[in-house]
Amino acid sequence: MSIHRLFAALGALCVPAAALATGDAARGAQAFRTCAACHSLAVGEHRTGPSLGDGESYPYWEFNLRFKSDSCPQGPRQGEPVILGTGMGGDRAQVVFAAPGEISTFIRTECR
Repeated sequence: MSIHRLFAALGALCVPAAALATGDAARGAQAFRTCAACHSLAVGEHRTGPSLGDGESYPYWEFNLRFKSDSCPQGPRQGEPVILGTGMGGDRAQVVFAAPGEISTFIRTECR
């Protein structure tokens, strides 16, 4: 399945049925506001997600990792980072550490 078909399928799930049935452009534009945080309809304007206006298919999707720290008592234990999935397509994750100093020991410059 091409990435555009996947986005179209996901978009159809996000847009209220009434907007699809009546072709209500205003409601469709309002529904797209959620997508617009990551995607653009302008040709070649790539944000966190790819442009949806250039007609291109992308053979892969870049996975986004965000590193954070949480030193509160309810946060992760020292040396035991927690991974939280985020994003509509499960394409993002947050790795939460107990302290900022733990992040640098976690990152390596190698491929496996």
